Amino acid sequence: MLTYPKKILEDMNVDVLRRLTRLLDLPKSLSRKDDFINALAREVETNPQGVLKRMSEGERLLLAEAAYHDGRINPSVFSSKYGISAPLPNPWMRPDQAVLTALMFQRNTLNIYEVPKELIKALQDFLPKPAQARVKTVDSLPASYLPPKRYSHSPDQSPRPLHVHEGERAVFNELRRVLRLVQAGKVKVTDKGRRPTDSAVRLLSTALDSSDFDLKSPFEETNKYEEKAGAVRAHAWGVLIQQCGWAKLRTGTLVLTESGKEMLNGPDVTRYKDGVEAFLNNDDFDELNRIEHIRGQSGKAKRHMTSPSERKIPIVDSLFEWPINQWLSLEEAYRFVFASGNDFIVTDEPYNLYFSEHQYGHFGDIKGELERQYLRALLMESLATLGLVDIAYVFPHHLWPELGDRWGKDEMSFCSRYDGLLYVRLNGLGAFVFDLSDTWTPPATAEENRNLFTLLPNREIAITQSKKLSPDEIAGLEICAVLKSDYVWELSAHQILTYFESGGSMEEITAFLKSNSSTGIPETVDVFLRDMAEKVSAVKEGEEALLFTVKDEVTAALIASDSDARKYCFLAGANKLAVPKKNQRAFRSALKKLGYVIPS
Repeated sequence: MLTYPKKILEDMNVDVLRRLTRLLDLPKSLSRKDDFINALAREVETNPQGVLKRMSEGERLLLAEAAYHDGRINPSVFSSKYGISAPLPNPWMRPDQAVLTALMFQRNTLNIYEVPKELIKALQDFLPKPAQARVKTVDSLPASYLPPKRYSHSPDQSPRPLHVHEGERAVFNELRRVLRLVQAGKVKVTDKGRRPTDSAVRLLSTALDSSDFDLKSPFEETNKYEEKAGAVRAHAWGVLIQQCGWAKLRTGTLVLTESGKEMLNGPDVTRYKDGVEAFLNNDDFDELNRIEHIRGQSGKAKRHMTSPSERKIPIVDSLFEWPINQWLSLEEAYRFVFASGNDFIVTDEPYNLYFSEHQYGHFGDIKGELERQYLRALLMESLATLGLVDIAYVFPHHLWPELGDRWGKDEMSFCSRYDGLLYVRLNGLGAFVFDLSDTWTPPATAEENRNLFTLLPNREIAITQSKKLSPDEIAGLEICAVLKSDYVWELSAHQILTYFESGGSMEEITAFLKSNSSTGIPETVDVFLRDMAEKVSAVKEGEEALLFTVKDEVTAALIASDSDARKYCFLAGANKLAVPKKNQRAFRSALKKLGYVIPS
């Protein structure tokens, strides 16, 4: 026998209780609050199936979701899954707003509605388990995109050409070139944010397999105030290699980590998976920071922002349900994140974020628009650059798919450079990296010709490619060779030693020469490289020490041979003693036992 918890009804006013009895066709003669409560409780206990039949389809779906999720319901998840608002009761509802789900939900100590445990089993007996959320794909991509008429921001309503970027075709070529630039010490980053400098972004753009995303607005030629969207992948690589653990900061310049050196030797998809996992858990960088128009992120709002990993991981978890190599719209991708139960928030206090000026332009009550902007940035800036998803997009100007009704945007051409992202699909590489596929076959164009030069026995390097060397190829040569003529370089002991001084190794130089030479490494060159390696290892890095001058050689020898003092000093000439800084205090103590002191 079902025992109904009457406490659900006790906080409702009489008018709402009366309305609930009318919805269930209970006797109209009821007038007192206790009578309403007893009648409603008795009806649920004796005729639960009849009560459910009186409800709308949406109300039954809501109760089914709650019953099969320990009584809890997330309104945003429900709305995304079914496309309707969750028909939940609220403590301030008027009688005409009363819904029969009010009979089944009560507020917990956190002021959140949930189904009491006493009712969960009964609901499961009469309501089928809800089906899993399904993602909706599109059959094919359109050739162009016509902005809806409601977007009155655009000076031109003509169709925009749709651009497609297939990330897995380019990613490993791009990554190797980027890492080569890092290896050569060419990638500078800011000390505070560790993001690539403007000059570094321009250099990284030369490492792209094709040009960066085409976000140029045709209005730029006629309107000098039109904003430029700027770089996406060229900037992203300077950040992603840090997030993935392939590079780290050293005095304003990125240097390779051991993992980065391994990735430089060739596309290792298993290590790549490890890098992507590190990226997902990295909180050092936030894609939302790349939406410069959203101000306040580094101020008061920072305390209320969720960590990037709290957003990235739910989004990627929703990708696990995407069909591989099938396009879906950006709106569908966003809907499915929540419909699949992988909801996230950017901030619990959007009031601190704003356009232009906080007093007038703060965001206040916005529903999902920040989350959609973040999803755009993550997909286009990070996941597409990493080659895990393919994207289809148009230039972003004057679309304003989110936050278009906010004060302070009049001088802006777009909210973010990602506003034109329209479609996305999970590709083969993404499926493999996320363990949705056991194998990955690189596209035919994924491997480029590595026979860059011929290494001659006289240590000359003859360039065999007719095309002009790219900056990353030049950077790779510069770590070990000098230019002799247009197509000839020569291995240089000075360059190699300089590279060693900056933290490089002979293994890295050898790997570069082997992977790019059409003839391998000749014996004479191998002897030269081994000789260089021996010279480099002949002198080890020392430690800081203090040099003391003693009055004569005899006294210096006496101190250096003392059973106690010799543990902390070394003879450094006829009458000089070297004392490592860490031993200074112990040396002074031993010296005092011999009857000597060092004047302060």
